[in-house]
Amino acid sequence: MERLEKKRLNVFVDAIVGVIPVAIMFVIVLLLSLGNLNFYLPQNAGNIARQSAVPIAMAMSVCVTVRAKGPDFSIGTVTLLSMLMIAYFLSRGVALPLALLVAFAAAGGIGLLNGWLGTKIPVVFATMITGFGFYFIVRYFFATGEYSAGGALDGIREHLFFLVLICAVIPVFLFIFRSRLGLPFAQRKNDKSCFYILPYVISSLLGCLAGVILLARVNVALITSTSGMDAEWQVVFLALCLYASKLWDNKWLPVFAVMLVSWLNVAFENAMTLMRLIVEAGFYVNGLLLAVLVVAVVLRWVYHQYGWGMLSNRLEPGVGRERCMR
Repeated sequence: MERLEKKRLNVFVDAIVGVIPVAIMFVIVLLLSLGNLNFYLPQNAGNIARQSAVPIAMAMSVCVTVRAKGPDFSIGTVTLLSMLMIAYFLSRGVALPLALLVAFAAAGGIGLLNGWLGTKIPVVFATMITGFGFYFIVRYFFATGEYSAGGALDGIREHLFFLVLICAVIPVFLFIFRSRLGLPFAQRKNDKSCFYILPYVISSLLGCLAGVILLARVNVALITSTSGMDAEWQVVFLALCLYASKLWDNKWLPVFAVMLVSWLNVAFENAMTLMRLIVEAGFYVNGLLLAVLVVAVVLRWVYHQYGWGMLSNRLEPGVGRERCMR
């Protein structure tokens, strides 16, 4: 009975720690949306769906890599590189299928490099190395100006959400279910198989897909001072959400969890735009959520490291009786 109670408490702590930041974001979105009822118009719902396509594509990358060896921090660079390559080739008259083929091949190569380096060093450092390395290469080769897609991607602009659903969400969902990623993490913690290179290839391909979707939305690719930084923020936030609640050790829940968080993030930005709030306000709110997540992860770790020891002494049969006899 005591073990059952401890197990239930354990599940409750793991769940509530990860839910708190998401609940905070939901409340913020709700309060902001009540300030401008245009948020609930069908046209705005369509805008949110289109805007959430890129974050959800990246969320699938976080989902599949967290279940492998760790989050992929090169995803922002891959997205930026893909946008620039496709726009560059299209601006020089290259056919769209060939431009897409080259971009996806380059992204797959980066993912392969990430996966291989991840077998030699911790994957977090491996993806940071490739991310920063290719970022400087991108800035060197594409820093001369902006490149226009020339309307070549106009045909998919209204179908971005369904594109990411078919090309990202469903394949990742099936991949997790049908591969060894569906096993509990504890059963494959020391697994050194080359299979774990594949999730990072998939992650980079999803980053390239995000680049295609973003280019279809804005029609122009260029490098700014914050290029790729939004993507890295999202990777950190989503990865912390999964680690905080231990949702990453479930087959299907991480997919829906990262989709929900990504949608809430887009809805938050949309509501802020409707309320005409300054950009700094969003920065402070995101910083607050990140701080809450970090504290949640730390508290959960402390709880499992030290809390169980004191609790188990109280729940262990016979311990209280022995102390009374002494």
